[in-house]
Amino acid sequence: MSLFTSLSWLSLPHTILLVPIMVFTTLIIFKRSRIIGNMHQLGVLSHNSLSSLSKTYGLLMHLRLGSVPTLIISSAELAREVMKYQDLNFCSRPPFLSQKRLSYNFLDIGFAPALWRILEGDAQEEDPVVWVHKGLHLQATSFVGKLLVKCYIGGAEKSDFHKVLEETEAMSVAFFFSNFILQLGWIDKLTGPRARLEKNFFDLDAFYERVIDEHLDPKRPRLEHQDFVDVLIQVQNDHNLTRDHIKGVLMNILVAGRSTDSTTIVWAMSELIRSPRVKKKAQEEVRRVIGNKNKVEESDLAQLQYLKLVLKETLRLHSRTPLLIPRETIRHCMINGYDILPKTSVLVNTREIGRNTECWGNPDEFIPERFENSEVDYKGSHFELIPFGAGRRICPRMTFGMVTVELTMANLLYYFNWKFPSGANKKNMDMSEAPGITVHKKSDLLLVAT
Repeated sequence: MSLFTSLSWLSLPHTILLVPIMVFTTLIIFKRSRIIGNMHQLGVLSHNSLSSLSKTYGLLMHLRLGSVPTLIISSAELAREVMKYQDLNFCSRPPFLSQKRLSYNFLDIGFAPALWRILEGDAQEEDPVVWVHKGLHLQATSFVGKLLVKCYIGGAEKSDFHKVLEETEAMSVAFFFSNFILQLGWIDKLTGPRARLEKNFFDLDAFYERVIDEHLDPKRPRLEHQDFVDVLIQVQNDHNLTRDHIKGVLMNILVAGRSTDSTTIVWAMSELIRSPRVKKKAQEEVRRVIGNKNKVEESDLAQLQYLKLVLKETLRLHSRTPLLIPRETIRHCMINGYDILPKTSVLVNTREIGRNTECWGNPDEFIPERFENSEVDYKGSHFELIPFGAGRRICPRMTFGMVTVELTMANLLYYFNWKFPSGANKKNMDMSEAPGITVHKKSDLLLVAT
């Protein structure tokens, strides 16, 4: 068959017929790109996808996620500009459906545009040591949600509450068309996510009601110290707040704390078991400081300086939330000479910042000593290390969370020696990540304690 014969279908009549088909296809592709924007460029681990894009397009990127204009921040200097110098311009939050519903229309510390000052101030001023469940010393390996529940609600633990929290975490990261493509919001109702969110909300609300009623009961036994709900009730009385404010803050504290603390501990233990030198050094420090007391106390933490370095390095490599909770601009502003419009969503990629070669030497290696004789800390003043965010939107439970993590780690290192199970070693250890707001270790950490 000649070349001419094989291409005979490209005769004039056929070509004329192809033109409208090509135009129609082009329009469909164009409209599709207008609808989804850059969403097709994000993989399962969005922070890794954004890190790859930043290496091609720069540390300041403008993407369109569906119909939402989104600014991606991938450097310490740009993060400082957003969260320090222009904090007021970037202090709002985008109205995502699940966050709005579960926070009682943004009445929690993490989202409320105005009330955060009152609640956050009281949360940080309260002595975090009081919040730590006294049984934590004897339950060093129990750093999952139930300790946090006991810690915050003064013992009103419900066996099914942890399942509700798991569902809440799932709903917090669930995809809703309403968040990104408003015209397709009806799909959320048709396919079930909206109903699932409502059920989760009512389950949480019923639990919060029981907790608050228990704390308001005049027959309730008087505790030696107020717990966190007592503090919130006092704040409610002093500032004329509603029950929904208390519920919103409980959501912020309980849901955020349930997974982030345990996630940090798992990553820290994973790095220690891969680095015998660091593990030995940290364990020797803990046992030297604690001596023969047979338990780790809050007052001992100040002396565990090397353990603090280990945790800083863990947070650098394994930020609790690689993409900080989105901010939103409230007015027109400028970043690096670029115009940023109001209602622009802003994502800060702490994972990329924590592994930036301009800030860190050998950024992929676990070297706690890099923080020796260094002022760099995770408390929001040094933008090379911002696992808790910074500025007005810094995580309100940072102090409590790190006390919990330090106590648990100190207990784990004091009471037990740790090694790989039979057949496992550093080379075949899976250090991959599972997706989510909080990035967990994909596979379970299995160690032998002796």
